[in-house]
Amino acid sequence: MNNLKFCFVLFFAQAFFSPLFAQEPQVETISSVTELSSLIGISIHELITRFGPPSTVYPVRGEAVWQDDVVFSYKDVDFYIVKDRVWQLRVQSANGIRTGDAKTAITMTHGANITDKGNRIIVAVRGFAMPLEYHYYLDSHGRVQSIYLCRSDY
Repeated sequence: MNNLKFCFVLFFAQAFFSPLFAQEPQVETISSVTELSSLIGISIHELITRFGPPSTVYPVRGEAVWQDDVVFSYKDVDFYIVKDRVWQLRVQSANGIRTGDAKTAITMTHGANITDKGNRIIVAVRGFAMPLEYHYYLDSHGRVQSIYLCRSDY
């Protein structure tokens, strides 16, 4: 009987105290186009199975209702979900380019393969089953503010 009481006490203690010691979900640093592109199209189930529960979940309003997203946010990457699939990622670095880098880092890395839209540089990614693009958003000083990899057919 004492063993049974001990098991109950241990179970309830673990259930009570484990949220206090929970760690933020970790996503390994991923920056190569091959690694990042493998995440586009995965299901919510696959995402949570691979990376655990997100640290935050929030909505993002698009220009039109059909462009609304739900974002699963982890330490270094945000996953944008449409229906039940990842269609876009926001990352801190990709292709050797990091947020805070100058615009010239993008042009030096990607050469003539860019479309310059002023505060946004678009780079088509070739060699994958689905059409992919990098979108580098720049601040008013010409520095990379955010980096996205997305399906360009959405």
